[in-house]
Amino acid sequence: GASIAQSGTLPQNLGSQANDGAWAMEARRTLETKLADLPAASRLRSIECRSTLCRMETIHDGYSGARDFTSRFASLEQRPWRGGFYMGPISEDPQNGAVTFVTYLVREGVELPPIPDRGDEATASR
Repeated sequence: GASIAQSGTLPQNLGSQANDGAWAMEARRTLETKLADLPAASRLRSIECRSTLCRMETIHDGYSGARDFTSRFASLEQRPWRGGFYMGPISEDPQNGAVTFVTYLVREGVELPPIPDRGDEATASR
């Protein structure tokens, strides 16, 4: 059946999705194109797209670099993605302070699945 598990969080949701090849390729191309001119402090690590969801990892030189990146998503003129999205830090390199962010991007017109509860750490500004 095509029922979507109500309790599925974003990572589970992505893992359980079939690959809609045409949309996934298009979405990935869009993201790679729009993010080709990332600020010097940020770089794209990976993009994985399925049928209604993409998961992207980016690496930033500390939280100020990450802020430039996240503010781009929030800005209406520069926004690289028209659907819903969720973004938050997943790791920090103690050696050089580099921060890895994960961004889940939802296909336009599709509702954002439940976000895994990680306390308030994803929204806390540093």
